[in-house]
Amino acid sequence: MLISVAQYAALLGRKFTGDGSFCPISFASLGRANPDQLAFCEGDVPLRELQASRAGVLLIDEKLFDAQHPRVRACILSDDPYGDMERLMVRLFRHPLEDRAPSIAPSAQIHPTAVVEGVVEAGAKIGPHCWVARGSRIGSCARLEANVSVYPRVDVGERCVLLAGAVVGSRGFGFRRRPDGTEAPVEHRAGVVLGPDCLIGANSVVAAGFVEPTTLGAGVCIDSSVQVAHNVRIGDRSMFAAHVDLAGHCTIGSNVRMGGGAQVAGGVTVGDGATLLASAGATKDVPPGEVWSGFPARPVWEWRRSVAALHDSRRKAPDSSD
Repeated sequence: MLISVAQYAALLGRKFTGDGSFCPISFASLGRANPDQLAFCEGDVPLRELQASRAGVLLIDEKLFDAQHPRVRACILSDDPYGDMERLMVRLFRHPLEDRAPSIAPSAQIHPTAVVEGVVEAGAKIGPHCWVARGSRIGSCARLEANVSVYPRVDVGERCVLLAGAVVGSRGFGFRRRPDGTEAPVEHRAGVVLGPDCLIGANSVVAAGFVEPTTLGAGVCIDSSVQVAHNVRIGDRSMFAAHVDLAGHCTIGSNVRMGGGAQVAGGVTVGDGATLLASAGATKDVPPGEVWSGFPARPVWEWRRSVAALHDSRRKAPDSSD
């Protein structure tokens, strides 16, 4: 059943402006929302992000609303948009997988020590000491090696391989500030979607999303000890070497390559076909097809020139011992 803006506001004990009869069909993040969705917006959001949002309804910081008056269909005014959004998710959001009864296909192979509470489809293999939570799905012919944990609201696509110790769907590293100044962990209930033919390396973690799932496209390959944070989106056939860290809400295109230890800051976009060399740290958007290196990351030719100039300046510097 759809709920109107006025009903959402009443549920939260908040005021609203605009069309109170409008019924958004779902929740979304500010940057990815459509005109028929509700998104939340805190007071420290960049103005350009607020102006670019296509959301139909905003759960918005009251001071930010007074300053900007965003052009949307309706606004719900709040002094704690993050907390209110969490309350709506906990109370109203139900992941489609949570309504599926646990089942194991006859052709699936389950190790006796595995704990399987979710859906396991035909031809899947679940290794020793794995946990497949209720409200999750393991697609056909997928393979989980030893000690893999699949949390609720995780959809593992067909033929995926999760190597030993992989964790998919654990709570994202998100916190909100309470009125007393302490930090409260936020529920991440949107889960994870792994497209078909993904590889998740040993001891790698893919965290659950907040209002939208963390999503990996088809054929994504992740090496060992990689961290994919909440609400990351990765396009098809991208590959990541060991110890890559992708911070929350970053967007990675298709056919991207990242060397060992590369890092991407929160909210940054890496375009299709781009490459980050080993230990690069992307703090701003990387255009499609470009090769970047260094920290902060920049085009590799620029980085190499700066390194060469640094070495040259050291050679020319007078010896302080003379």
